[in-house]
Amino acid sequence: MHLVRNLLSALLVLFMTSCVRDTDLDSGETPQVVVECILTNNSVQTLRLCYTKGASREREPLTEAEALLFDVSADANAGSFSFAGDDSWTLGYEPVAGHTYRLEVHVPGYEPITAEQTMPGIDVKAILYYPVFDGGEGQYDYHSFPLIVYEMASLPEYTWIYAMSWDEQTGKRRITDNLCTDFPDVDNFNLTGEVYDPPVETVVEWGLENRYALYWPLKGANMHRKYLRIPHPEQVKRTWLLISGDMEGAFPYEYTLTPLRLIDDGLIENPVDGQGYVVFVAVSEDYDTYLTDAIRIHLLQESGDMSTLYLRENIYSNIQGGLGLFAAKNEQKLVWRNEKSPFFD
Repeated sequence: MHLVRNLLSALLVLFMTSCVRDTDLDSGETPQVVVECILTNNSVQTLRLCYTKGASREREPLTEAEALLFDVSADANAGSFSFAGDDSWTLGYEPVAGHTYRLEVHVPGYEPITAEQTMPGIDVKAILYYPVFDGGEGQYDYHSFPLIVYEMASLPEYTWIYAMSWDEQTGKRRITDNLCTDFPDVDNFNLTGEVYDPPVETVVEWGLENRYALYWPLKGANMHRKYLRIPHPEQVKRTWLLISGDMEGAFPYEYTLTPLRLIDDGLIENPVDGQGYVVFVAVSEDYDTYLTDAIRIHLLQESGDMSTLYLRENIYSNIQGGLGLFAAKNEQKLVWRNEKSPFFD
C-alpha cells in the first residue's frame, strides 16, 4: 500500500510538469532516444530528449536534434522546438482542441522519430447547487447554504480529477490525499477501502441546536486515492458531479446576486497563494493508457523518471523509432466550497 501511495503521488508531477531525469548510458551499446512531450493548453510546449541504455543510470541529455510539431488537421507547421538547456526544448504555441498533431524528431545517425496525438477538449463549469431534503416536516430548500456542483458540458473520452490543498506549514500547495464523488461511472481502480464521513459541526442558534456537515449528500461514498478517473461511458448517465474529500486550506469563490451564479463559471485563471482548487484534466487516450499502466504495475517512482521504465519494464510507449510518450492534456482549474451546510439525519 505504501508503494501504491508513492506511485500515485508521482502522478501529480506528470500532470503538472513531466521530465526525464537520470537515464542509462553504457559504452559499447547503442543508446536509444527517449522522447517525452505532453501537449498542454498553455502558450509554451515542452519537449524533453535524452539517450538511455544499460544500467549505469548516467544522465545523458540529447542536445543535437531537430524537433518539429505539425498540425495535421490544419495541414500546417505549428513550429520548431528550440533547445532550452539540459534535456529541455520549448515551442511557443498553444494547441487547438480537436486537432491532431504529429511530432517529428530528427537525430543525427538515427532514423526519423515520429508520433501523432489529438488534443482533447474540455468544458467544465462550477455552479451553485441547493440541496433539497426532507427534515421530517416536508421539503426544505436552504438557498443560503449551497454546494458546488461541476457540470461537464461535453464529457471527454478520459477525464482525471484531483484537488490542490494549501499547506500552511510549508506555504505550498499539495495534492489532496483522498477524494470522493457521486458520479456513477467513476473508475474504482484506486479505492482506499474507506468511505466518506463528512465533518459535522453543531451550532446553537436562537436556542436551537443546528447541525452542519461538509457535502453531506456524499456521505458513504467510496474514497479514492488522490485521483478520480472518469472514462467516457457508452451511455452517459449524467454529466454533473459533486466532489469532496480531505481538502485543507481556503477555497474562496465569488458569485453574482442576480442571477445567482458563480463568477466566470467558477474557473480560476491564476490561483493566489493560500488558495485551493479542483482540477479537471481531459487527457488523450495514449496519456490515459500510460497513467493507468504506471499505477497498476507499480513502476512510476517519486522522481518522475520515465526513461528507464520505457527501456526495462516495457511500459506504454507510442514513439515510432524511439522510446517515450507523445500525449496531450487539457485542464481547467475550478473553485470548490469548503463551508458546511445544514442537514438532518
